[in-house]
Amino acid sequence: MMSPPKNREGPHSVEARWTQRLATQFVPISTYFLLNYHRLKPHDNAKGMSNSEAMLLIQLIVHKWGAARPYPSQETLATRMGVSSRRIRQILKSLKDTGYLAWDQRAYNSNMYDLTPLYDALERLMDEDESMNELVDTLISKEVTS
Repeated sequence: MMSPPKNREGPHSVEARWTQRLATQFVPISTYFLLNYHRLKPHDNAKGMSNSEAMLLIQLIVHKWGAARPYPSQETLATRMGVSSRRIRQILKSLKDTGYLAWDQRAYNSNMYDLTPLYDALERLMDEDESMNELVDTLISKEVTS
């Protein structure tokens, strides 16, 4: 697993990975999310998360500047993704129906989105991966000692 850069300078800095200019508009995205979003399934027979759903979540994270919940408008999300507001509503509904996103509707204002369900699902998947790795390590060590 890749570790985040410890400082802003050197071969692993954002500037080294992109450019100095592009690094001024940078948002941290979990590598685990990028490598595994397609594995998130609300139940065994379900398809994994789609690319559109993942991109919408990334767009929400762009608006998450700290612990507070992001609140971009659906129109802003549509513009950033190059799709219609109707398509954004479809993707949001899908994410809500699969349990990866929640939101509070606010009167005369944009929704406040809760990414906690996504984070919880990713951490459960991480736990499963770690348990599987521990099981494999145990089986290998038993086989080596036999």
